[in-house]
Amino acid sequence: MRYSIMLQLVAIITLIFLGNAALFAWLQYRPAPNENNPQSSISYISIC
Repeated sequence: MRYSIMLQLVAIITLIFLGNAALFAWLQYRPAPNENNPQSSISYISIC
């Protein structure tokens, strides 16, 4: 019984880490916003 709970905890933590890694990879490699759009009022900071 304890092994099953431990296995579920490890699986949930692993899925959370994978989801966070996918989110940050998407944020890092998404295309740069178009600066010619005057409707965009959000300022972006480019981090190389």
